[in-house]
This record gives sequence, C-alpha cells and structure tokens, in this order.
Amino acid sequence: MHLSMDDGNKSRLRSFNVFPALVYLLRSSNQQIQEKVTTALTSLLKDDANKAIFIELNGIEQLCELIATSANARAKEASLVCIAQLGFTAETKRRIAIADGLIVIAPLISSGSEQAQKISVVLISSFTVDVSFADFVRQSGAIPQLIKALSSADSTVIDQALNALGNLSMNEWNSDAIRLNNGIQKMLEILQRPTEANKYSTSCALANLLVNEDNQNHILELNAVPILVKQLQSQDPRTRTKAAHAILNVTNASDTARFEVTKAGGLDLLLQSALQIQDAALAEQALKATVNLALNSETESLFCRQNVCTALINSTINSPFVHLQPFFIMCLVNLSKNDQIRNLWRQCGGLDAAIKIVSTSQDSNIKLQLSKLLTNMSVNGRNRFLLKQNEQILKNLTNWQYESNLDNKTQAEAALRNLSFPCDVSDETESFTAPVIPARLQALIELETQKQDQIIQKDEQEAKANAESFESHRAKRASIADIVAKVREKASVEIEPSTPISVKAQTTTESTKKSEFVADERFERKMKIMVELMVTEKTYVEGLEAMIKKYMKPMETAAKAKKPLITTEQIQTIFTITETLFMYHKMFLDGLERRISRFDPQSTIGDFIITMCDFMRCYCQYVNNYDVAVELLSSLEEKPVFAEFLKKLISSPIKGLSLYTLLITPVQRIPRYVLLLQELIKKTEQTHPDHKFLSDAFAKVSEIMIYVDDQKEVFNKQQEVIRLQDIILNLHKGVLVAMPGRLLAKEGDLEMNNNLYHVFLFNDAIFLTKPTDEPKSKKKDKSKKKDKHIPPQQYYSFVNKLELRGARVKDYEKDSPHPNSFAISSEVGACLFTAKSAYDKEEWLTELKKYLN
Repeated sequence: MHLSMDDGNKSRLRSFNVFPALVYLLRSSNQQIQEKVTTALTSLLKDDANKAIFIELNGIEQLCELIATSANARAKEASLVCIAQLGFTAETKRRIAIADGLIVIAPLISSGSEQAQKISVVLISSFTVDVSFADFVRQSGAIPQLIKALSSADSTVIDQALNALGNLSMNEWNSDAIRLNNGIQKMLEILQRPTEANKYSTSCALANLLVNEDNQNHILELNAVPILVKQLQSQDPRTRTKAAHAILNVTNASDTARFEVTKAGGLDLLLQSALQIQDAALAEQALKATVNLALNSETESLFCRQNVCTALINSTINSPFVHLQPFFIMCLVNLSKNDQIRNLWRQCGGLDAAIKIVSTSQDSNIKLQLSKLLTNMSVNGRNRFLLKQNEQILKNLTNWQYESNLDNKTQAEAALRNLSFPCDVSDETESFTAPVIPARLQALIELETQKQDQIIQKDEQEAKANAESFESHRAKRASIADIVAKVREKASVEIEPSTPISVKAQTTTESTKKSEFVADERFERKMKIMVELMVTEKTYVEGLEAMIKKYMKPMETAAKAKKPLITTEQIQTIFTITETLFMYHKMFLDGLERRISRFDPQSTIGDFIITMCDFMRCYCQYVNNYDVAVELLSSLEEKPVFAEFLKKLISSPIKGLSLYTLLITPVQRIPRYVLLLQELIKKTEQTHPDHKFLSDAFAKVSEIMIYVDDQKEVFNKQQEVIRLQDIILNLHKGVLVAMPGRLLAKEGDLEMNNNLYHVFLFNDAIFLTKPTDEPKSKKKDKSKKKDKHIPPQQYYSFVNKLELRGARVKDYEKDSPHPNSFAISSEVGACLFTAKSAYDKEEWLTELKKYLN
C-alpha cells in the first residue's frame, strides 16, 4: 500500500495488473482491509490511466457498496475521495446512479465527517446540473439532507447545497419538496445574517423556487417580502440582480405581493437598480419587477412623482440597454390609466420621447407598447390636443393600422379612435385653471352626489341581502326595453311650448322682472338636469373603473396562476369592451365637467353631447354579449373556489358595487341619456340655440339606442341559428343550418299531409323536421361534463327544406274546408300547412310575409 504513494510506482502497479485485486479486496468485510485499500486507491486514482482501468473494472460500483455496508468511517470517507477523484463525468454519474450510490451518499451530508460532508454535497450538486440525473437525486432522499446542510458552519458546503437546491427547484415536484422540508425558511435565515456570505447563492435558489406559485404564497404567509427587498441593498451586484429576479417572480401573479414589495420600500430600490447603466442583467430584472409593481392600482400613487416619471421617460430613449426599451414603455403603459400620471407624462417630456421613438423604431413590440401608451395618454384632453397636432405620430399610427400583426393593427386603431375624440377649448393651453364653481352650482352638485350615493348604497344592500344572478337582472332589462319601446313609438319628443315672444315691447318694470324670473327659474331647472347628467356620468365612469380595477385586473392575475380559477378567454367574454367604454366616457366626463363649470344662461351643451354620439355605436358589442357574460359568470360561481374568490374581490378596499350590478350599467346608460335629454329639451326655450343642439342630440342618441336594440335582436337570432346547427340532425348533403345572414323568425308545429312536423322558419328558407332522440355522442359529452344543470335538449331530424326566394303564400279563408291552413308555392312545388289555431296561423303568415315581400 505504501508503494502507491510514489508517482513512479503508480504506473508500475498498473503494469502488474494490481487493480483487479484491489477491486476484489473492496468486497472484503474486514474493516482494516477496507480502510487500507481505499486509502491506497485515493493515491492511485490521481493518475488518469488508472482511473480508466478502475472504472472499467466496476470499481465505482464497489465503492458505493462499501459506503453502504462498511462500519469504518475512514473507509467510507476514503471511498468518497476516490469517487471525487474519478471526476464527475457523465459516465461516472451514470455508474453511481445505477449502483444506487446517491442513496448511500446522501446521508453523509449530515452524518459524515467535515470532509465527507463537503464531498457528498459537491457530488450531489454535480448531479443536479444535469437534468437527466436530477430524478436520481430526488429519489435518493437528498433534498432533506441538502436542507440540513444549510445549517453547516462551512460556507462552501452551504453554497454547494444552495446550488443543488436551486437546480432541483426547476422541477415542480422538487420545488414543493424543498418548501415542505422548510427549505425556504432556512434560506430566509441565511439572508437575515449580518454577513454577505452565501447570500448570492441563496438569492439564486429563491429566484428559482419562486417560479412556483405555492412557494410565492408561502413567502407571503411568512411575511418574508421585506427580507427579499432588503437584498436590493446588498454590496454584491450579483445578489441584487438575483433578489430583483426573485421579486419579479413573486410579483408575477399576485397583487398582494406587489403591494407588500411597495410597502417594504421596494419601488425606489427597484427603480434605482433599473435606471443604473453599469449592469444590464440587474437593470433588466429590476425593470421587469417594476413593470409588475405598476399593475397594482393600490400603489400607483407612489409612481405619481415627477422624478419617477421623468426617469422612466428619459430611460425609454437614453438607456444604453436598447433591449430594455419595450419594458420602460410597458411600465408607463401600466401607469397611464392614472389621471395624475397622464399629466406628469406630458409635463416630464413624454410627448417628445414618444415622437422620437415613433420616428426611429421598427421593432414590432415597441410599436405595440407605444400604441397602448398613446391610447391611454390621449384620454387626457391636453395630451389629445397636442398629439393631434403632431403629423409624425398620426402618420405612423395610420400606417400601423395596415400591419400584418393583428395586435399592432387593433391597438393602432384604438389609439386613433381616442385621438379623434373632440377636445375642449380649454385643452388648447397648458395654463388652464379650472374656474371657480358658483356656490349655487356647487350646492346642486353636492345634492345630486348625495342622491347618487344613496342609490348606490341601496344597490349594495340589495346585493348583500339577495344573491345576485342572471335572473335578478331580468327586471332591469325589462325596464330598459320599456324605454326603447316608448322612443320607438314617438318620432320626436313632446316639448314644452316656449314662452311666446310678444310683438309689443315690454316696458314696465314688473313685466321685465317677471320675464327675468321665468328665465332664471327655467335655467335653474335646466342646471339641475345638467348636474344630474354630470354626476350620473361620473358615477358611471367610476363604476367602469371599478369593474376594471376591482374585478377584471385581479381576474387577469388569477388567470396566470398554476391552477387558474378563470381563463383569459372567459375574462374577455365577461368584460368585452369595458376598457374602451371607460376611456370614451372618461373623455366625455372631463369635457362635460368643464362645460358645466363655466355654464351660463347663453351657453350650450347639446353640441358637445352630439360629439359623443358616434362613439356610442360600439355599445352593440357590449349589449349583444351581456347575457352571455352574466350566464358565464353565474356558471363560474357554481364552483365554490371561484365563488369565494369573487367574495374577496367584492370586499376589497376599491370602491365599487357587485360585479353583476356593474355589468348591467352599460346596458342601462344609453336609455338614461335619452331620458335626461328629454328633460333638458323641456327645460330649454325653443328660441335658445341649445334647443336645436339638444333636439339633434336626442334624435341621434335615440337612433343609436334603437340601432343597438335592433342589433341585439339580430344577434340573438343569429345565436339561435348557431344553436340549431347542433340540434338539427341528419342534414342532407350540402344543407347547412348556420349560414351568413340567416336569422330565425319562428318555429313551431305544423301539419302537412296528415303528418306533424316541427317547422323552422328562417328569413330565407323553411326547414321541415321531426323530433328525434338525443344521439349517443351527445350523451357521452354530457356525461363527461358532469353538469347537473344542463337542461334536457330536444333534437330534430331533418326532413326537407323549402327555399323562400320566389315563393308565394296563399291564405285559406275561415269558411273554407281548410280554415287554419295556408299554402306556400314555388317553382319546385307547393306545400299545404295547417296550424293549430287561427291565431297561430296569423302569426305564421305575419312572419312569412315579412320575408316573401
């Protein structure tokens, strides 16, 4: 054995073919032999040629067996040294794994000598670098041992254990195991130590662990966010980078985490790191984390500082890291729904920065983010006015409308729509100051605000007292339908006759005073209606904002979760164009408030209301989708987890009613305008310039309300046709139920040739069908869904189709042999149908004549 110590003897021993004997002796149960053989091997295996022979003779497997069975600690330690000397190559790892070496090596991390502990941790850490071997580490039970190693006094051992745990955490199962074995608590303890030792490795491991949503929640439960934030002040830039990465991960899908980071002072530290120019990796992680923080509506006020806004704007054009430019713009996009930020953006040079980016960037993502930013910023009247004056921005947005990228095209169109909204005269100057509101007007505003607050409180109490659902909103929909029906009946509103103008001049003081009194009284009544319009508009805008901030944004965050409670598609179905409506009405409200604040008896308001009318046509999309949205929300609430989630959102500190109540407010808004305009016209003299403006506004809004209602009816009929495509079976070749432009007019039973058919009358054809059983494939689908609430569906088997083009209808008189019958004839032939009653026949004929004519 002593011969092995000499370098020359190592080759001689190899030539004497001593290795088979040494490998054989490793099987000895004699502890002294085990110790001497392993000690000799530690010297011999320093030679590369010897390593190859030893591996070939299955020496690794014998070493692993010895570690598992020997009671000699020195022999075990020497065996570990031998394995380490062989190097952590793929072949070495393969042989160790096959021999279950990790299972016997892992316990030495906590029970072996210092050297054994160090070698074991290094060895296992080397396995975790290779994904193909990571499962062997997990199965060996090494994770609890690695966590124990975090308490070691040896900094190198801790670093190696952290590296191993960080690599293992890329697998979700391993990540969960680390948390369940208190690994995260141990890491947090290291971060709280006064020295910098091991903090970089700890931050690396935590950054990986916090990709896991359960680990993110665990960090919040431990109130550990401030510990992560504190690492942003580390002297080691690598630790700061990984701490920013960890914060980025923990804030990806949690508003609570965003709030906690901000509360712990993380915003300023992240901004400081994001804006530095020495370290691109640190700047990137910190900036992405800042983008996440900007999503939290509760903390957006902390961004409303001139130095913060200026720094973000300057960095979009001056940062040396060009690849970060989209993220600076994204941060501003997330903040740009705040009124104060919109003003700061302009005042801090945001417009000039936007012009520079527009004229130089060809990056598709930058174009998209910039379009979003301009869409939001143009809600501010002054911004909108200045953006309209810039030909470069208008030209580029116009060109981006025709790009092949659908997202870029859609967003550029949205920006241009907002920019087309009219500006108030006060938007033309930066030095605009709001006029002092007269005391009487202020009193009216306060009175109306109290009234609206009482209405909201009543709605909140009703919502709490009764579980809201789709059914609870049918009454509200019915009241809206009544308003639409009344407007349809009247081509124009009945106006109070204006005060007749006398041919004879009024000369007496008494008549002058009386005239002034009547005018003042009329103006007072008009102001009350205008204030009601303004205050209800403000309440409406606040409701739309609550829908977005209180419900939509948290749901979008929930959709990113590992087990999402709701999908992105479902969120789109529920909220559709809520954000678009919010922007339009925010612009309308701003203009309305400015008009009313300086209103006098000679002022007009109708001309301004007219400017809003064209934008109201987008309500078709919202109204058409409303029933689908509420039905979807109701079905989601049947899941207890989602119902609990929705309760938490309702009780959040953000002001706002229940989601069901908020969802119906856009459906009610246009009819409300009609009623208020009616009242405004009545309170305006016919000789006043505003009378014509208000009358035109009323006519236009009424027309749009009827148009939206008509489109809703068309949409419902189209949806019904789509539904029929699934329940009319056995269609002949080339026959389709759902066709572009096809609408369902009526369905019911009719008799023909002594056979009873279920007939579907469309606007272009008649389908004859007969009731049939539900197909087996549909039954299987229903059983998979396991939804007890799916109502039974009647299915129909297709018999024949009759085209209505060129067809004629003949009605049989009451005294004829077929009193309840009518015939439909065409070039193909004729069909005689018999209805159940005279009334039923009249209904069929009424619908038929609509389309035959």
